[in-house]
Amino acid sequence: MKSLKMSFGFLLAFSFSSSEVFAQIDESKSVLTQHNDHWRRGAYLAETILNPSNVTPDRFGHLYSLIVEGPILAQPLFVKGAFVFGKQRDVLYVATRMNKVYAFDVGDEVPRDIPHQPPGADPRQLWMREMPNVPPVTPGQPATAVWRDKIRADDKLHLDLFVAGKNGEVLSNYWDEGHGWQNWFSIRADTGLTVSERPQPITAVWGDPNNAHHLNLFITDKDGTIKSTYCTIKPDQPCWKNESWFSIGRSSVATPGQPVTAVWRDKDKNHLDLFITGKDGSILSNFWDNGSGWHEWFAILPDTGIATAGIPQLEHIPLTFTRTPHA
Repeated sequence: MKSLKMSFGFLLAFSFSSSEVFAQIDESKSVLTQHNDHWRRGAYLAETILNPSNVTPDRFGHLYSLIVEGPILAQPLFVKGAFVFGKQRDVLYVATRMNKVYAFDVGDEVPRDIPHQPPGADPRQLWMREMPNVPPVTPGQPATAVWRDKIRADDKLHLDLFVAGKNGEVLSNYWDEGHGWQNWFSIRADTGLTVSERPQPITAVWGDPNNAHHLNLFITDKDGTIKSTYCTIKPDQPCWKNESWFSIGRSSVATPGQPVTAVWRDKDKNHLDLFITGKDGSILSNFWDNGSGWHEWFAILPDTGIATAGIPQLEHIPLTFTRTPHA
């Protein structure tokens, strides 16, 4: 886990779904960033009660403890006057090494009006949010983002992310309307792995003639075989749990780490072309068409054009933003 350097902007990202309204806060009496200001001076200049005469062993000391899970490395932040659950409160925000962020009402009185407080929670706890786990990824690893529009009335806005993990697993995460970001998870590492600790773009394309809700993925496996898997998107049903990676054409045709380019040839999605650089540097192609499925890899005019053998062609791979095709 990574330690967190908390700021007020960080908190806003976690607060939109928690009924916080920050428009009326007293910024002069709040601590909204590490060491209180952008110069990190650490001085709290709004104190009106404590002074050298009353900070004494008999008048100053421990009031109460707050319950959190995990050690605290980031500085807790304080917001005076945040409007939470129907009233203004003095709120303390705490992040822990367990990827959890807490909000506590630290006003003079223990609150009695916090809705839906889980059993065993601290009586001052307003809410707790668990952050997504950070996957182990090789620095410089490209990430593929695919936006899913609403097609059916019960669909939710949805953004998928795909990245190759440090150990070669294809990892995914997603954001959807109403739930936010989830935890990263592996896509069937038992049937498909990219080469470890090397950049490997994950190729994603939508649709086929039978179902516009198919999301297809393509990778070069760690042995150089081109593999694919797909998921049929359905409301409130998880993807990538049962669908295995399968081989396309003969095995070991490309250098591990080689990107795969996928192009639908027509608007009806009856023909899908793939292009890769082969182990010997020749440009290889394969295709799927409706009715006959996948074919075998073939070289495209190797006598007139060839890439450098054994080196993934990553320098000129374009970034592609993909939307769900409308039915």
